[in-house]
Amino acid sequence: MKKYKCPLCGSALTKAKYEAVLHIQKEKEKARKEDLETLHKQIHLQQQKESALKKQLKDSKQKIKAAQSDGMKKGALVEKQRQERLTAGLKKKLTLATSRIEQLEKGSTPQTEGLEFEENLYKRLRREFPEDNLEHKGKGGDILHSAMLDGEIVGRIIYECKQTPTIQTAHIRQAADAKKSREAHFAILVTTGTRKKFTGLAHEDGVLIVTPLGVVPLAHLCRAHLIEMAKAKLDKDEKNRIAAELLGYIISPAHKVPLEQTIQRTEKLGKLLKKEVREHVSVWQDRYELYQTIRWDISQVQTNIQRVLQGEKPLSLEKPKVERLPLPMITDS
Repeated sequence: MKKYKCPLCGSALTKAKYEAVLHIQKEKEKARKEDLETLHKQIHLQQQKESALKKQLKDSKQKIKAAQSDGMKKGALVEKQRQERLTAGLKKKLTLATSRIEQLEKGSTPQTEGLEFEENLYKRLRREFPEDNLEHKGKGGDILHSAMLDGEIVGRIIYECKQTPTIQTAHIRQAADAKKSREAHFAILVTTGTRKKFTGLAHEDGVLIVTPLGVVPLAHLCRAHLIEMAKAKLDKDEKNRIAAELLGYIISPAHKVPLEQTIQRTEKLGKLLKKEVREHVSVWQDRYELYQTIRWDISQVQTNIQRVLQGEKPLSLEKPKVERLPLPMITDS
């Protein structure tokens, strides 16, 4: 019987199995081609949307200038304010469209990026609370934090992580449902989103809403209260009542203002650190280029000395070719 070579692994196959493998391969290639075509269509549509938004934004800015130059006319201020509101809305839509294009080109989605966000927070919480039990659930709350005292669970905190441009009511409901299903004392929605009057910490429907920069201090506060309630030997109903009252305290000026200040200072420190890194890298690059220039000049001089010794004319010094500083890759480890 004639044997056929498998196109995947190279093993010998019968004719029937060989044809079956070919069929599977063709189906896979067809599906892959269809996926690529769909992705290209999505990118094209998003690019068209982005172009349309840019045109609207340009027209809106022109109308604002026209309204400003015609400021003496009746209603010009009202029209200017209307156009400014429209421009702000267009800028927001344009940002979302541009972000979506970048995600499509990378092959990522808000969901996959959210998973990375959850994983980073999970690792950070494990470092902050090594004595507690932390689970990366994924469903029914992204992260379940069980506070431990003397080897026993004394309370739970559930974290929902959302990497979205805005704070959505559906996400708050999701966190509230997770709090109920997991019998947690606190539910924390950790979000990169914003909304009107949100300054980094809020409370809605029994859920604490906080930016990523403020989640660790907030987690420490919630855990501290769980430990204190356990030491006071309160029963389940008393714990739930006090936990509910604590939500009001957390968003009161007594705690909210210091936490917001912590978030603002952390953001400022982050910007200063990035600035410092850029300045260091710039200095390192200059030094690296000088080292290369010195080596180049010495090499050129040595070459010309050899040429003179051999009775040849020295060459004119060329401009040295410098390379970028090869910085090492930084990883979590």
